[in-house]
Amino acid sequence: MATRCAQVLLIAAVASGLLWLLVRVGLVVIAAIVALILASAAHPLVGWLIRRRWSPLLATIATFLATLIVLGGVVTGIVFAVRDDWEELSRSAIGGWEELQRVLRTSPLPVDTASIDAALQQVTAFITSGTFLGGALSSLGAATGFVTGAVLMIVVLFFFLKAGPMLWSFTLRWFRGETRAKLAESGDRTVQLLGGYVRGTATIAAVDALFIGVPLAILGVPLAVPLAVIVFVGAFVPIVGATVAGALAALVALVTSGPVVALVVIAIVVLVNQLEGNLLQPIVMGRALSLHSLVVLLALAVGTIVGGFFGAVLAVPLTAVAWSVIQIWTDTYQVGDDPVLGEDPLSATHRAAAKATIGERWKYQRMRRDAAPTELRTSPSNGRTDGTIDPSGASRDGATVVGSVPAGAWGRPAIEGVTMPRPVVSIASTAWKGDLLSGSGTATLETSQLGTFDLSWKARSEESAKGTTSPEELLGAAHAACYSMQFSNMLAENGTPPTSVDTSAAVTFNIGEGGITGIALSVTAEIEGIEDADFQRLADEAKSSCPVSKALAGVDITLEAKLA
Repeated sequence: MATRCAQVLLIAAVASGLLWLLVRVGLVVIAAIVALILASAAHPLVGWLIRRRWSPLLATIATFLATLIVLGGVVTGIVFAVRDDWEELSRSAIGGWEELQRVLRTSPLPVDTASIDAALQQVTAFITSGTFLGGALSSLGAATGFVTGAVLMIVVLFFFLKAGPMLWSFTLRWFRGETRAKLAESGDRTVQLLGGYVRGTATIAAVDALFIGVPLAILGVPLAVPLAVIVFVGAFVPIVGATVAGALAALVALVTSGPVVALVVIAIVVLVNQLEGNLLQPIVMGRALSLHSLVVLLALAVGTIVGGFFGAVLAVPLTAVAWSVIQIWTDTYQVGDDPVLGEDPLSATHRAAAKATIGERWKYQRMRRDAAPTELRTSPSNGRTDGTIDPSGASRDGATVVGSVPAGAWGRPAIEGVTMPRPVVSIASTAWKGDLLSGSGTATLETSQLGTFDLSWKARSEESAKGTTSPEELLGAAHAACYSMQFSNMLAENGTPPTSVDTSAAVTFNIGEGGITGIALSVTAEIEGIEDADFQRLADEAKSSCPVSKALAGVDITLEAKLA
């Protein structure tokens, strides 16, 4: 008992010390968090440029400069849009509130306007105080703190873009097995959540500002541009930001254009908020933010009290990250329906495990096994690797392997930091006799030894030769089988394993248009406990990630998916 108490006290002391240290270096912490969020949002561009044969350094510099230009342009636009009209905007908002008070006092509604006034004065005093601006800035002076934090953030952002994966790899190498796998998954989910949150929120903020700002201008409400800018900024504070921005727009409309226009503005704001919540959020944000509205409000309240303005902006994405990390490191939560508790309140698609790709899951599994990286050793006798493949593409039994390992990857894993499985070589052969039109042949499945199938040009071009197959039919069989396997695996990893998955692939061959012009996949699956939206999303992801689909990247592939 005494040992347990000592452990608890030690943990509490360490946690208190860390919190005290974070408060003391709050400016550094805020700069690092902002840099991490921006790097998470921009890093996919670095990878995209590298895949377009840009050098890593040039891709990093281009992404870094593009990020600074976009961020600087947005901040400059906000400042110039609001700076000249801020006094008039404040007077209009105050006048609108006074007009609303007058209406409420003359109405039969029992509203205590004095209490509301007192509450608003307290909120205004808090917002204009140094506490709201954040202790990190007020301690050094607002101007000095802002410049110092901005410079530090820019420097950290560059290094995160340039060497972020390397720094994370260095960190992971201090751990082994399950701990390394959980740390790696925590890092992947953090980058995924922060990047998706920033990109999604910025998109939604732009749409909200456009859909509210344009109607304000059409209605003739003064200060439409500053109000649209405030709507854009407010979107980065979920729920509360949109409500405050909409109320401000309505107050300005009330004092400048009358109660009718103010009601129209309120209707527009409500409509846009409904559009955002029911359409934009699910499509643009996807699963980036899987938090209940109550959790969001509590996070905003705590973040505002602890960190002021910066705390309000950072509270929600950091809470989403914390919730995801908690799911990764704990396994006590009961997944699925319970005969007593009823339906599981946590959707399968909202779990942290469902947000990992197949490649990431494979990586975590290998880390848990704590296996040493696979090495390709060169045989001194013939220069070939000691695995199943060599640089010339020949396997040990003489079969040819095309594209199994990227050029220049001999002697090391194909993807650094990820131990890859040994390539599996499947062999089929064809024997053809005669010319194209009158000849015929046979296709043999050599690896499985399942049989030999007749081939002819007639079966390929006229679709009437029964008992004879074609390359397109064999390709369709391969694609349907690959898709069914991929889809069933993704459904199982989603927590909704299928009872059955039936797939067909219709391959169109048109010699006049250059050969294979399209593949139409059709799948019917029987699955318990999955929503149609999740089913369609996973079906489409399986189509894109199926290895045969990737091999046929130049072919138009369509998909029709339905639940049985």
